[in-house]
Amino acid sequence: DAVACHAPELCIAVGPTSHKANASSSVFSSTASGRSWIARPLVDAQVIAAACGSESECSLAATLDHSGRSAVFWTADGGLNWLRTLLPLALAEPFGISCPDAATCVVTGGTQSGEPVAFATDDSGTTWSSVRLPPQTASLVCPSLSVCYSAAVLKVHTGDGTVAQLLRYELRGEALHLDLRTTLPYLDNVSGLGCAST
Repeated sequence: DAVACHAPELCIAVGPTSHKANASSSVFSSTASGRSWIARPLVDAQVIAAACGSESECSLAATLDHSGRSAVFWTADGGLNWLRTLLPLALAEPFGISCPDAATCVVTGGTQSGEPVAFATDDSGTTWSSVRLPPQTASLVCPSLSVCYSAAVLKVHTGDGTVAQLLRYELRGEALHLDLRTTLPYLDNVSGLGCAST
């Protein structure tokens, strides 16, 4: 259900598992430009999103089956081994993850009441800081820890349609501040967003 790549050398693909005992997801990783793949089961985890911050390091945002807690899984060896870090309890359900480098990630999600929330780390998940999100922000793409992008679909006041907009935010303190709003012509919906740099 999730795919992430960093350059052609490293890609990971994640999906649900039915044939491995106790495994909820399987992670397939390739460090050979997709010519060969290695599969690893993730026990007790439903993976929601994936991101790769370097040629060997990737992260997965997941919900744990037994506790319902949100967590991030980290690999530093191209997907051979994974370590788990629990996210703060305020993040009830992860929606996305964006990692501009190996140690820096922003995880977006929702609180128990459905409000959007994000947590950022620059030390591979040892500590997390909360970031206030604007309303209706489902996920962010952050090419750096100070600049993030999101997409919004807005109702058009003149007519029945919708219009898609690209939103650029700057992180100042503990909140994202809208820096730029651009209408995307000919689009009435956005299903994905990716950025290689700011």
